[in-house]
Amino acid sequence: MARHGAAKSLTYLVITESAAVLDRSVAVFDEREALSSLRAEVGGYVVPLYLGEYLVAWVNEDGRRLGLEPNVIGTVLVHTFNGPFSPLLVGPLALTGRRGVAIAGLSPRQRGCCAVPVGTSRCSPRTAAGCHRSR
Repeated sequence: MARHGAAKSLTYLVITESAAVLDRSVAVFDEREALSSLRAEVGGYVVPLYLGEYLVAWVNEDGRRLGLEPNVIGTVLVHTFNGPFSPLLVGPLALTGRRGVAIAGLSPRQRGCCAVPVGTSRCSPRTAAGCHRSR
């Protein structure tokens, strides 16, 4: 299949069950390829968890059924934005930006803030809104 236009870079973070934060960047031509890359990171079909206006956490839709390990750091990150209303997350979590409903790469500011341990002064409920804006 011929592709038209240039590939765009999708920059995102992966937070693993062992609390490692991995910085990723892939070339994608469209939203379908972006979702395919995110599925590869989490090991299955993805479910978006919207974190405010500018961020999305992507988790494995079948993680519990597959018996994936708990992701405590990912859970704390989601709770930082959405309150303690979501269950304990399992498996790796991929974190992207968003523009409206479209998947967007993380800005350098977002990557820097989200790569620090959640709960510190740089990534807390007080600083989350300003730090995680797209620009």
